[in-house]
Amino acid sequence: MRDARLVPLLRSGQVATLTTRIATGRPTEWAGRSASEWVDSLSLRREAADLVRTFVRVATYVADLDRLPATIALAQLRSALVRGVSYLDGGWRTLVTGLATAATEAGSVIRPHTAAVGIGGGPGGWEVLTTNDERLCAGAVVVAAGGPTSVRNLLPFDPGWGELGPEVTAACLDLGLRAGRPPIVFGLDAPLYLSPHSPPGDLAPKGGSLVHVLRYGARDADTDRDELQALARLVGVTEEQVAEERFLSRMVVSHALPSPEQGLHGRPGVSVSGAPGLFIAGDWVGPVGWLADASMASGQSAAILAADPAGQTRRPRRVRAA
Repeated sequence: MRDARLVPLLRSGQVATLTTRIATGRPTEWAGRSASEWVDSLSLRREAADLVRTFVRVATYVADLDRLPATIALAQLRSALVRGVSYLDGGWRTLVTGLATAATEAGSVIRPHTAAVGIGGGPGGWEVLTTNDERLCAGAVVVAAGGPTSVRNLLPFDPGWGELGPEVTAACLDLGLRAGRPPIVFGLDAPLYLSPHSPPGDLAPKGGSLVHVLRYGARDADTDRDELQALARLVGVTEEQVAEERFLSRMVVSHALPSPEQGLHGRPGVSVSGAPGLFIAGDWVGPVGWLADASMASGQSAAILAADPAGQTRRPRRVRAA
């Protein structure tokens, strides 16, 4: 990475102008065009344009801005300006435990260590086949089983989605430090990121910290790990400080990146065509949201329709991302 100072790259007037354009602009005006085209339209000098690209990567987790729809980039940047970033105390475990508790209290039955292997039957009498040789019968089924390939393999027929776009990936290095808290670092000319997540989140023992180092777009595991460790050393993290280390060579950030021409409206809807009572949900489903917002929005839409048999043939109502 270049040894660059971020502060002088955009003068205060430029920051104010750019922020206003993001906050007041309409992402739909850039439908069909890429995030790279939007950045080029700003007519910034090279270092400033690199900084804007960095902001886009941070907001979307996408390294390939030529492939990224400008509508997604602008919507995510606006969300970052308005809502900022929240860190979940206890990490994902808090969210999973809370969801399981709420579902159980509502009467749901959770079958741990059991996977669905297929869906049979038909409208009004669907059957979910499991690894325990069970046949779970239901009038409506919501399939939230990961990416489009996994879901397609469970469905009783080819839904005809076609090519939905490549996966968005990242290489991740988590470092649990006994002491110390390095500064936040963003790569300008390399798709890299380093940030302490604890504090502010409660994710480490008292006095320690959890540092997340990431490369947008996973490549070769050895190459990526060396690069992420080098970045940690660059900001002063020493081997003596590291109490715990975890490297994830290829994390799937999103299961399908639509092309600029397709945009979010090119994603499959929550209702499986020709199969009343069969619904899907995931970060690649529906016209609303990106990343977790898409999962939440499609899950909510699918649940509303599944719980309302009389409305399953109606068009799903639009649900705003949380």
